[in-house]
Amino acid sequence: MFAMIVLNLFVAIILEAFDKMKKAEESMLSPIQITDFINTWKIFDKRASYFIKAIDFPYFMDKLPIPFGFKNIKVCKAEK
Repeated sequence: MFAMIVLNLFVAIILEAFDKMKKAEESMLSPIQITDFINTWKIFDKRASYFIKAIDFPYFMDKLPIPFGFKNIKVCKAEK
């Protein structure tokens, strides 16, 4: 009886680890998404300083495709 409980516990741990790894793989970014990010960043960081101006950040987000940014997403402007 004790051996069955230990065996079931061992199998549960293995299955949980497998499930976590599968979810981690599903959430990884594709090479295309990473390339899009890099290319968009280059537009705003021409000196390759790893920094962009805070004032440029909204424009950066507008040019950056999903899942990082808002490219091709219609956003309503607030009325003044």
